Amino acid sequence: KHNAEMIWRILGRTGRERPAHGPGREIVLANASAALVVAGRAADFVAGARLAAESIDSGAAREKIEALATFTSRAEQGHGQAAG
Repeated sequence: KHNAEMIWRILGRTGRERPAHGPGREIVLANASAALVVAGRAADFVAGARLAAESIDSGAAREKIEALATFTSRAEQGHGQAAG
């Protein structure tokens, strides 16, 4: 629960509040940067960190997390039901 709260603070929980800055955000940026480099979406870690920061600051990262949460919630509700 603590980690989820930290992520929502970093992403800006409602979209109306500004994303939090600090050590947690720096760790998120470093991890996202590495993922973007490996995926070929960024040429290097600096470019990856820039892209990650833009995604967080624009609200795009929050929107993707919300979409993922909605998808997984729907998938869990349908789990175990017979197709029909």
